[in-house]
Amino acid sequence: MRLKKRLITILFISFSIFLGIEFIGGEFYFEKIFRYVKMKELKNISFIKGNIINYKKLKTYQEEKNAFVIILDKDKIMNMENFDYFTITDEEGIKKTFLLNAFLDNLYSNSSFSIDNNENLRITYFNLIGNYCIPIIINNKFKNYIDYKLGNYNLKKHHLIGKVSSIENSQLSFTQGDDLLEILLKLNNFSNKNIEYQEADGDLSRLIIENKGDYKVIIFYSYENINDIFPTFRIYFYGKMFLFIILIFIISKIIEKKIISPITNLSNVADEIGQLNFTQISYNKNDEIGDLYKKINNMSFRLEEMISLYKDELYKNGVKNEELEEKIKNFMHEVKTPLSAIIGFSEYLKEVIPSEEVEIIYKEGRRLLRLSNETLSLENKKNIYTFKPFDLEMVIDLGSRIFNKEIGNRNLILTNITPIEVIGDREKIEQVIFNIIKNSTEYAKHKIEISLDVTDDLVYIYIKNDGPHIYPDSLNKIWNKFYSDKNIKGRGLGLYIAKEILEAHNSNYGVKNIKKGVEFYFTLKINRT
Repeated sequence: MRLKKRLITILFISFSIFLGIEFIGGEFYFEKIFRYVKMKELKNISFIKGNIINYKKLKTYQEEKNAFVIILDKDKIMNMENFDYFTITDEEGIKKTFLLNAFLDNLYSNSSFSIDNNENLRITYFNLIGNYCIPIIINNKFKNYIDYKLGNYNLKKHHLIGKVSSIENSQLSFTQGDDLLEILLKLNNFSNKNIEYQEADGDLSRLIIENKGDYKVIIFYSYENINDIFPTFRIYFYGKMFLFIILIFIISKIIEKKIISPITNLSNVADEIGQLNFTQISYNKNDEIGDLYKKINNMSFRLEEMISLYKDELYKNGVKNEELEEKIKNFMHEVKTPLSAIIGFSEYLKEVIPSEEVEIIYKEGRRLLRLSNETLSLENKKNIYTFKPFDLEMVIDLGSRIFNKEIGNRNLILTNITPIEVIGDREKIEQVIFNIIKNSTEYAKHKIEISLDVTDDLVYIYIKNDGPHIYPDSLNKIWNKFYSDKNIKGRGLGLYIAKEILEAHNSNYGVKNIKKGVEFYFTLKINRT
């Protein structure tokens, strides 16, 4: 279950990083890349070739690009169909054209704007270019029409009295004409090729000014404020995240079924085999986990066969111990091969899918391999001891930390554990202490107690547990090799090895039943040099 949570966390973090990158990348795209590409498209002026304007292509260009175009031939606008306008001939006979898009857009009036042909008007206006103007105030005999917004511009105002000679309405449905005219009023300069302008509503407008033959082409495009359109994208990303969460859940279920459950089962079986309790397991997939299952099954079968052979031949058929030990020795040689495979596979899994279950398989495999080597070592009588001073407290502390998880919610009590230097083979004494602590964890109900008692030359090490008493007939036999009965877990090899080590140290050792539980003890020489 812990591995499942870890994998879900990894998947969630990975998908979250992906969504974050996509979210930030999307905003960057709309802020930077989209605008760059759009400007490249807008500069593709395909409606003028050979100094000839193709008005049909111009209309298509404006519709497809959602852009507003003005084509100037010197001071003359060649595509007036984009504008609402009227013309007036003043008292001096000069004809002026008044572009109404900006005026009508900013006009605040309770009645609609209306003028007629041949009507006399008094007009206050701004010059735009040539004889093209933008009105601010239009007076006729019935009403005054005032554009208050344009009237606040700090530009030179002109006045004119004249008669309307023509009125024209726009043939195209573009809404950008009013914005473009206001920007052109403020710029009053068409020499720059690329101009950006921030509008009052936050939208960013772009003017592209290009010379094409005898014409000056002004292209106007307004980018919508990213904050206006981004809520839609946020909904999209939130929906996508919800789908990813569902996907993570589905993937975690698949991983749990295909990988985690087999590994958990394998961990439990490996722990049982470590206690010499044998079971057969099945896994039908032909992959690395399947190979590991086969190796463990084979090892379990052979180990169970060996124990059965030992019992049958020793207690029923009276086979000599020397022959049995030779078979055990041969078995230990044979079992090292599948153990090496198990350790190799579990070490591989530790790197690919690190988890506590895989760690248990790896450690149990290493422990069984060490047990095999120790058995062979005992059979060959080749144990080598290195006696030198070491701190006994450090060994006890190490043992308590190693077996902390196996002790679980039971109390581990350390009494009178102080730094004390003893003489002996530290690695071998570690093995003795670890074996006895391991034995205690298998029987203790509520507590395990480790204590020291120091005399002049010796230190007594006591390891107690509050488990059930050992039958009196078994108190001395539990130190024998492969001793087993129905009341004792395991097969006695650990305590047999401990006995061999303690005897090599000339230790006084033993086990006894106390009032509440069992007590193991042994002695070591204190370093007085």
